[in-house]
Amino acid sequence: MSVTIYTNYLIYEVLHEIYEVLHEIYEVYEVLHEVLHEVLHEIYEVLHEIYEVYEVLHEVYEVLHEVLHEVLHEVLHEVLHEVYEVYNLKNTLQFTSKLAKAKI
Repeated sequence: MSVTIYTNYLIYEVLHEIYEVLHEIYEVYEVLHEVLHEVLHEIYEVLHEIYEVYEVLHEVYEVLHEVLHEVLHEVLHEVLHEVYEVYNLKNTLQFTSKLAKAKI
């Protein structure tokens, strides 16, 4: 009978140790869970801020694109106009030169 009592006591001790280990594992799990939650929340916050910056940069890009398009269009128009005027002046001078030579 005393062997049975001793065996039961040993079983109780082993089960108690198992319970203690499981309890410690659960406590670690709770801490890890909380830390992970906080880290994920921080990651979300950073991603949200990155997205806000992206939206602003995208708007800036669109405005710059439009402005550059307009400026380039104006500059090209003016340059082509100047080239056309120089070409006409050259032709006029050549024609005038030919007329002057013809009259001489």
